Amino acid sequence: MEEIQRVEGDNVYAAEIFSWSPSSDSFEYKGSELVLSKISRMKGLEMFKVREDLKCREMVLKWMAANGIEDWKSVAKVLSEYVKDKNNLMKRVES
Repeated sequence: MEEIQRVEGDNVYAAEIFSWSPSSDSFEYKGSELVLSKISRMKGLEMFKVREDLKCREMVLKWMAANGIEDWKSVAKVLSEYVKDKNNLMKRVES
């Protein structure tokens, strides 16, 4: 997965942010944080808060997959709960 960093005329400059590791059968983070930095500035949040929220979202997605939450209505319900009552959802995810 690549992150577009800038566009100059017909040239698009991108940086790899995740790559597939066949040995671990997972994606590995490569460290680019341009988008996270922009989110941090736009939302007025410190970077550690943005990273913390990203980690929570990852946990929720893994929890949904492990619990067979796949149909769009169920996914929408969980995502809505994340926005409305993140703390309660995270308690369920972490238990």
